Amino acid sequence: MQHKINESEYIAEIEVWKRASKIHAKKAIEQYEIVVDNLEKFQHEKQINESILNSLHEIVIAYTSEKKISIFNKSASDFFDLSASEIIGKCFKDLPQDLSLFINSYKDMIVGDGMICLHEKFFKLHEEEIYINDEAFYIVSLDDISNLVKLQTLLKREKDSLEEKVFLRTKELHDEIQRKKAVQQKLESMVYIDYLTGLPNRKQFHQKLELLMQDTSNKSNYDFTLFFIDLDGFKSINDTLGHNAGDEVLVEISKILLKSVRKHDFVARLAGDEFIVLVDKIFLKKDIEQIGNNILSAINKPIKIARGQRVSISCSIGILMNPSTEFDKNIILSLSDQAMYRVKVNGKRGYCFFDQSMFEEFTQKNNLMKKLDNALKNNEFYIEYQPICNQEGIVVSCEALARWEHQNQKISPSYFIPILEEKG
Repeated sequence: MQHKINESEYIAEIEVWKRASKIHAKKAIEQYEIVVDNLEKFQHEKQINESILNSLHEIVIAYTSEKKISIFNKSASDFFDLSASEIIGKCFKDLPQDLSLFINSYKDMIVGDGMICLHEKFFKLHEEEIYINDEAFYIVSLDDISNLVKLQTLLKREKDSLEEKVFLRTKELHDEIQRKKAVQQKLESMVYIDYLTGLPNRKQFHQKLELLMQDTSNKSNYDFTLFFIDLDGFKSINDTLGHNAGDEVLVEISKILLKSVRKHDFVARLAGDEFIVLVDKIFLKKDIEQIGNNILSAINKPIKIARGQRVSISCSIGILMNPSTEFDKNIILSLSDQAMYRVKVNGKRGYCFFDQSMFEEFTQKNNLMKKLDNALKNNEFYIEYQPICNQEGIVVSCEALARWEHQNQKISPSYFIPILEEKG
């Protein structure tokens, strides 16, 4: 059965479709306009971002997790001499060799502190990972710090040069200070060392003696012994062989004395042919005598000097053993000298211990010396004349004799003349 179309209904249905089409077309146009507007905004923002990226001095390269280049700014294009259009969107494997080598191994190019060297330039490497719509992007930027590195290198060279100059100058100053110290030590040694023998001199002997005298420990006697040594007949060596020979003898004597005592004992040259030996912590007289015998035996042997000459000499030794703590250093030296003088009087070539009789003699002599100091001031000296006659008994001349009267007491010349001669 054939259906009959109602014209009026058909026309009405067409009108409905027309109106619906207009509505959808309008909405479609509105949506298109929105899309176009958004697209323009996107393009504008893209242009701004591209301008910003291209204005940067840093090289900026970005790639996706699929290892495709997504950003390649103008600095990158200039550096690698490649346009962005031929790089963006390419996979790593399709990149030119130079860029491919860099993008695949830039992490291995780090030479320290995030810095890499590329094409003889130095760059600071920055890396960042970002996510857009759950897609990962990796951004690599290179900041050219070649000038900074050059400046740092220059500054380091200047610093090293300056440090070297400071070091050299410091060394020069140190050497100069050491030289001055050496000169100072030499000068000081000249004050305390005998120039000829190298032994301590009189000044250092007094220092050593004072040091030993400080350690009394409330005792009545010091714990040391002093040997006063004077060579016998030394003047004749100077007179017959000359002073150079005499100096050689003194040097050899100093060596002999050092070998005759213990290593820590003190040996000094006072003056001329006078020597001192100080030993401590020896309390037995027989041990002191042994040292005295060692010295005598060693010195009595012939001494060889220049030109094969041999000189025989002896010595006289005064020994002051464990002196009283009541004595000062000058008295100690004088007492040992007096003991040595007793050896000289008794024929030389030996040693003598200082004893009580010598002390009484020393006291008398010391008192006499004090009186002599005032004798001239008090006009206590006077002259007596001794006539000198010829064989016929006729006075032909007279001898002027010095006499001394102190407090109405005449003092024998045999006492005061030797003292006056000794005092000069």
